[in-house]
Amino acid sequence: MEVKVKYIDRYNVLSDYYTQDENGNGCMASELDDDYKALVYDEPKQNPDNGLYHTCFYKIIDDDTIMESWEIPDFPIDELRRIKADKIIQYDESSAVNGFVINLKQGDNILETIEDVWIVRDDRNALDLRFKAEIAAGTPQTNLWYRGMAIIMPPQQASQILLEIEVYAAQCYDKTQEHLLAIEQMTNKDDIIPYDHTAGYPQKLTFTIEV
Repeated sequence: MEVKVKYIDRYNVLSDYYTQDENGNGCMASELDDDYKALVYDEPKQNPDNGLYHTCFYKIIDDDTIMESWEIPDFPIDELRRIKADKIIQYDESSAVNGFVINLKQGDNILETIEDVWIVRDDRNALDLRFKAEIAAGTPQTNLWYRGMAIIMPPQQASQILLEIEVYAAQCYDKTQEHLLAIEQMTNKDDIIPYDHTAGYPQKLTFTIEV
């Protein structure tokens, strides 16, 4: 059996590494510690004692011996907090949060929808200076560049888009900090495990631009 793993994940808090079990079935693999590996199957695997169960643990005896075990190894609560906090940060930095949608419109028709667009803070600051300068200079049109494509619009519209993105980013930051604080304050492991770190983020923004 080949098990490629990296992150600690007792409770399927992190399951970012894809592998296959001994039968070639797809599963997620995560490293628990030096002795245990966890395979989180796409479909529940039959537990001989308790029926269907999503996670099967394997104790690594040596390079050639792997012992199947349904016993869940215990982890200190501080380690579970760290695992969950890492997952919160990963989500905060992902396209699930850092993204907005641009609809390119001509008349009543949407010509193209561009998803998962994002402008990082440093670029937002630079663009804000540019658009304000162009507005002051009376420049009729400006360019918002994305993946080699120039999206043309009035600088006033571009400046408003940046403003809304900045407010959205601030709301997301606040929600991430709330999640981190909530995990830090938890004293029960069973509260940390199912905590939904994706909840409460604002809806992604959608901008419609006439082209």
